[in-house]
Amino acid sequence: MTRADIQAFNNVIYGLRHYNLDAIVGPVVRVEQDRVVFRCSEAVEPILNRNANFGRWQFCKNHGSDAFASWRENVGSCSMQITLHRRTGIVEAEIDYDYGRPGWDAVGWVVHAWEVANNKLRKRKTDPFKVRAKLNARGYDIPLAEEA
Repeated sequence: MTRADIQAFNNVIYGLRHYNLDAIVGPVVRVEQDRVVFRCSEAVEPILNRNANFGRWQFCKNHGSDAFASWRENVGSCSMQITLHRRTGIVEAEIDYDYGRPGWDAVGWVVHAWEVANNKLRKRKTDPFKVRAKLNARGYDIPLAEEA
């Protein structure tokens, strides 16, 4: 794994722990620079539906045709998104952070649209080190990834 992959993993794990949700995910399927995919079960769905820190997100298909449910953290900046996928009978949770939360306010839409467009244009991913800094500014204590 790259240092960015490790940072993305740290961000997601500490984010889940912040809300006592680390038990909803199983083994890691893969880690990318800006997201982590875990095995899980459909039992995650009612848990997230009851969690006041997250709101159901209707645009889950933006994460692929096998996505069937999604939630966004109820904060305007540096918002966690959890998207469930059904892949050949197996349920996976894809978890990533976005700089802005669309649907929160106009600024959230603009920031998120800029992030997506900028990442596509420059062929890159959301910077996990910037995500870490934003989360730590919110009171998290996420360690900086060490060199692999």
